[in-house]
Amino acid sequence: MLARNWAPALFGVLVVLGVYLGFCVHFHHTAMMAPDESFYILAARSVYEGKIPYRDFAYTQTPLLPYVNGLVLEIVGFSMDSHRTLNASWGALTLIILMVFLRHRLGRWEPGIVAGFLLAASPRWVSLQTLGVWCGPAGAFLTLSMAAALWRGPSRKRAVVFAIAGTLAIGCRLSCAPVVMVLTPALILSVDGLKSRLKILGICLGVGVSAFLPFFLSAPGNFVFHIWSYHMEAAFERNPVAQMMQWWNVSPGVICVAVVGLFGVPRLLSMRKWPELVLIAAAVTGLVTPMIPSSAWGVYIAAGVPVAAAAGAISFWTVCDGERTPIRHVAWLLPAMAVFLYLPVEVIEGASTEVKEIAAFIRDEAPDGPLLTPATIVAVEAGREVIPGTELGTFSAMLPGDAKRARAAHMTTLVELTEVVERQDAAVIVRMVDPPPWRVWNFRWALPSLDDQPIGAVMRFEDRISECYRPVMRTSTMEVLFAREDFLEGSLP
Repeated sequence: MLARNWAPALFGVLVVLGVYLGFCVHFHHTAMMAPDESFYILAARSVYEGKIPYRDFAYTQTPLLPYVNGLVLEIVGFSMDSHRTLNASWGALTLIILMVFLRHRLGRWEPGIVAGFLLAASPRWVSLQTLGVWCGPAGAFLTLSMAAALWRGPSRKRAVVFAIAGTLAIGCRLSCAPVVMVLTPALILSVDGLKSRLKILGICLGVGVSAFLPFFLSAPGNFVFHIWSYHMEAAFERNPVAQMMQWWNVSPGVICVAVVGLFGVPRLLSMRKWPELVLIAAAVTGLVTPMIPSSAWGVYIAAGVPVAAAAGAISFWTVCDGERTPIRHVAWLLPAMAVFLYLPVEVIEGASTEVKEIAAFIRDEAPDGPLLTPATIVAVEAGREVIPGTELGTFSAMLPGDAKRARAAHMTTLVELTEVVERQDAAVIVRMVDPPPWRVWNFRWALPSLDDQPIGAVMRFEDRISECYRPVMRTSTMEVLFAREDFLEGSLP
């Protein structure tokens, strides 16, 4: 009997993980390389070389992700393949935590399997897990903090898990902070007495302060600039329609189920289901707050999507407990399935394969010395350093008039990079080429405003590259250049 009861549940869990794995294998090599992948893996390598974010190099996110992923990459090797595989593993862990949590909370496997399938069958969400960025680990830690906040069990142990997981989630991506803050009352109100509640609050604050204070003290100005001012000063306003399409495309099924789940709020209020209501509030927070800045991308909700899936499932099953299966509500969405999804952009030549090919060429053929490249992941693969100030890759260059500020923040300007080219400080230049001519590559955006660099500075930079370096290799999206041996600095006007 027990085997028969577990067999359908095990089958459902395996289907969810199988669908997820299938998409992961597909997107591992075909997902277009994100500009962010470069600086995340370079930061991971840097911290395990003894460098500290903000103090020693520019890093425009909260500081813990390089240490978390770098711990594994230090063992398996710093490469695009290993980083993408590691992050896909974080995504799988997210699904497992989600399904186990819903099984624990609702006493049955169906809600977790439905919620897990909605995530695993969302190609864009899965593709984000396979990129070497923040989405996979941030989502896993945020989902774990959700589970700890609403788990039925000893409060102190839950508080420790919640504090650690919530801190790690925020340490991977600052946009997780509002969700963690909304979840905190569910944990605090699960115990009686002011003293017990203050203890839980103290644990949460203590872990958070202990994790972030050393980085703040090491470089207070840069800490504030890189994790807050850098993002808030972005003057670039993205197309609202494009933003919403990106937002929708992350996981249309989860978004729809979460919205339908909101209709259960009046019943949950009448039932006094306060933890469930807190979870719904956290889901709304995770889907809305990352989109508030005008410079936000729709994919910024990736970490909050599993929380939304859990909230929708809990609303269905709690409100309809004892009635017909709540999954009937999902049928309302079926006619709209045809317009649910735009598939992620893919590349014909595998992004990781291309990076490995270029890195191998540099290791075998290039002279010793650092690389100048917006795709610093190539330098990591090739075992090379990068020109100081370019650790953020394509996001490294400020406007020419911001040279003093750039140096203080461990960044650079296009004028300084032009001088680097003239002096031939870089042994190798690797730049992006057509197709496609992405504006964000090759230092064409001025940070943090995201304005275009002055056309004169861009033309001088490109002209100097042509005069001082020669192309030696080209793939579909990148070009490798070596210094010209006959170059004479005095010949330049």
